[in-house]
Amino acid sequence: GQQLGVRVTLIDAQGHVLGDSAVPVDEIQNMHNHADRPEVQTAWQKGQGKRGRYSETLGTDMLYVAATLPGLLDGRMILRLAMPLRAVGEMKKPISRAIWMASAFGLVLALLLAYGSSRYVSRPIVDMTRVARDVASGIYTPRHPEGATSLELQDLASALDEMRRQIQGRIGQITLEKSRLEAVLA
Repeated sequence: GQQLGVRVTLIDAQGHVLGDSAVPVDEIQNMHNHADRPEVQTAWQKGQGKRGRYSETLGTDMLYVAATLPGLLDGRMILRLAMPLRAVGEMKKPISRAIWMASAFGLVLALLLAYGSSRYVSRPIVDMTRVARDVASGIYTPRHPEGATSLELQDLASALDEMRRQIQGRIGQITLEKSRLEAVLA
């Protein structure tokens, strides 16, 4: 019990306590029969049992884990370990903290990856939007949108560049025809 930091109780097949790490040896015969304890009954039925409940001997809430010892008293000898629930809660705190920290780290990492991937995907669309705005305002500088990441975006970039060339060609034709018409009229 001292090595594990728990209370250890050895119980025979009738529920009598044979030894307990929290009770002096000369007081063991005064202990109540443990045959009616829920964790002991479950251990006799299923091989092991556990229960959290109030200990009248120690005056605190405890977690009890009981298991049969095969080969002793036809498997009806019970070894029961007990630990204060407060101590169990204290043991859970660092684990909970680690889980929360790992979750927070995972969330931050996921957000960073989502932001980075959205920027990676949206950059070609932003470039194509700039090219379309330039064409709409009369700037026909040959500029193929860069960084198209998918086949669909590459097709859209090519179509946008082709549209720019065609519009530039038509504007050139209209300008040429206008110049001819002015020359004829002059």
